[in-house]
Amino acid sequence: MQVRKLSYKVDIPVQKKLTAIFMVIIFLLCMPFYTFAAEETVQGSAQEVTTEQAYGSMQQNAPAIESVSGILMDADSGQILYEKNIHQQLPPASITKILTVIMALEQSRLTDMVTASYEAVHSLEYNSSHISLTPDEQITMEQALYATMLPSANDAANVVAENVSGSMAAFVEQMNTRAAELGALNTHFENPNGLDATGHLSTAYDMAVITRHAVQNQDFLKIFGTPYLEIPPTNKQTDTRYLWALHKMLQKSSKYYDERVIGGKSGYTGEAEHTLVTVAQRDGRRLIAVVMYSKGSSAQYTDTQALFDYGFSSSAFTQVNLEKAFFLGNGIVPADAVDCSVQPMTVTLPAGKTKDDIEVTFSSPGEEDGSVKIQAVLTLKGESSPTLASLGLQNYTYTPAVPMSTYDANVPKPYSFLQLLKLAGNVGIILVVGAVVFFLLLCVYVRAEYEIKRSRRHKQRRNAPDIARKSSYTPNNVISYNAAKLKSVSLKDAQNYPIKRQRK
Repeated sequence: MQVRKLSYKVDIPVQKKLTAIFMVIIFLLCMPFYTFAAEETVQGSAQEVTTEQAYGSMQQNAPAIESVSGILMDADSGQILYEKNIHQQLPPASITKILTVIMALEQSRLTDMVTASYEAVHSLEYNSSHISLTPDEQITMEQALYATMLPSANDAANVVAENVSGSMAAFVEQMNTRAAELGALNTHFENPNGLDATGHLSTAYDMAVITRHAVQNQDFLKIFGTPYLEIPPTNKQTDTRYLWALHKMLQKSSKYYDERVIGGKSGYTGEAEHTLVTVAQRDGRRLIAVVMYSKGSSAQYTDTQALFDYGFSSSAFTQVNLEKAFFLGNGIVPADAVDCSVQPMTVTLPAGKTKDDIEVTFSSPGEEDGSVKIQAVLTLKGESSPTLASLGLQNYTYTPAVPMSTYDANVPKPYSFLQLLKLAGNVGIILVVGAVVFFLLLCVYVRAEYEIKRSRRHKQRRNAPDIARKSSYTPNNVISYNAAKLKSVSLKDAQNYPIKRQRK
């Protein structure tokens, strides 16, 4: 009798199939993230191109200055028109005296008499600038401030510091506190005169911020822009002192004279090299230029002149006036509001830019005395440099027609229709994603059960012929003899495996 061999297809192990199924599921779930990442990459590439094109849109025609650090700032709005390493800490030299003078003006009177101490006069380095004050010599605070600013007299700066705060150390401590209050966060002074000292550092940005504050004071601006002054004889000095400003752009006899310049302060030390702070005015605009660590005495002036030519150029910049209505849009201020303090504002934009290129971000810091505070931050769209993109800000208030105090702050406000739609949409997305994940997991479970049962059947079919040979020669005896081992094998299955009789 011919034996019929069992023929069946060998399947892939169940574990491998389950692994493959899980990998497919993970891939499907991650496809949206891959797509999002791809879109982000494309958008990022496009943004890089745009950034590269937009970079320097505020500086596309800017001059290349020789100084290590430089800045050009609008004195009224604080807007920055040019930047180069503006936050790099460098020794400031005698431009330190700008803060010394403005602090003295804020804390004393010009008519006050000041007395030079031995320490103030004799604690200076050899060959440093001075006006030969002697101990116990008396001059007015005004004369001391002119001496500090024009010929950059270090002895006069020390005398000012002692008479304002009682000691130079106390005055320096106040200087650092005041600098931080003004926003000069990368500045630390060790003395009131600017001579080299460990840790005596500032930045072009910080010095511009300090100068911007100082020029709001008319007495400072007068001292800052004076090219020449005489100090008459004192109780210790019989000769008249002649004070000339060291800033050459204020001197008509200098080749660097610039009629636009209304004030400035120069500085020099071995560590700081040349530093220069200058304020210029044209057509009602005032600009502050600061250059630091200029190699050679001429570079500081040529860099400053180039920055002013650039800042005042009509081909590089355009002035845009923003009326009140510009800050009242987007419903930020209710139509029935009263006493709105918003004021018109002028910003400087690169040539070709308009109001449409300005982005305004409104925020409400809170309320005070029944008035709501609003802060509008203006930025230039498409500008890659955050410093140059900032066009300034405006703080204003308005009084609501219905006082804010009449509302109960503890009562939650109802959701608007758009908020409800957004909330419903988010919930719907979560439910759909959850349903899809549940369906996929259910499919995996059903498939796994099917594969396990199928594997068992194949295994039973492979083992059936061997079991039959060990039993009697009839199918019925196979079932009876192996009933304990073949509980899941039916008679029909056993009859499908004919057995070859062996001869005795």
